[in-house]
Amino acid sequence: MKNTLNEALYGDQATLVTADITDHHQALHPAELALITGTSEKRAREFSTGRLCAQQALHHLGIDDFPILRGEHREPLWPGNVVGSISHCRDIAGAVVADKQHVKSVGLDIEIQKQLNPAIARHVCTEKEKCWLGEQAAAEQNLALLLIFSIKEAVFKCVYQATRAQLRFQQCDVMPALVAGIADVQIHLSGLLLAPNELEVRSCLTETHVYSAAIWHYLPAVG
Repeated sequence: MKNTLNEALYGDQATLVTADITDHHQALHPAELALITGTSEKRAREFSTGRLCAQQALHHLGIDDFPILRGEHREPLWPGNVVGSISHCRDIAGAVVADKQHVKSVGLDIEIQKQLNPAIARHVCTEKEKCWLGEQAAAEQNLALLLIFSIKEAVFKCVYQATRAQLRFQQCDVMPALVAGIADVQIHLSGLLLAPNELEVRSCLTETHVYSAAIWHYLPAVG
């Protein structure tokens, strides 16, 4: 049975597994273990926990003993019939997978709820987003900025997985609904035109974290 967070972010379209970051070296496939040889203990814990979550998520699809290696931009490489995403913050890692027959791609981002330096809006936000942020109550502006950042990270992973296009912050407008857990997303990339509801974005807030999900749906067949 899927957990509440899974239902809130992906419904029945994908499987999400999260775990507290700790040492999971023993759970790694030898080929995965080779990817962190010589890295710091912190990075090894983050990597091994993310891969453990990915293994458990893949198990729900009936896939076991599949090493998740890295692509040219350090993205996880999934089985051919699977789309997926891995994310981590300081204390939690997570992985989401879905059957490629059902969705085109997925993205996941996990952030700790924290006070951000408002100056990062200059780098993260478009002019449209800056105007929207300025209209929010002062007490909500930090959370709004964190949501914009997190949602963009999930969207970027989702888009890259399907197109290999590496979006920049200024190529994506995000307008989150702070309470509803949804967002309006517009991507400004030549050649990439998304139909309404083709890219679905959801967020979930806990007392300590922000979770963001992106799902790229197939368009219904015509005729």
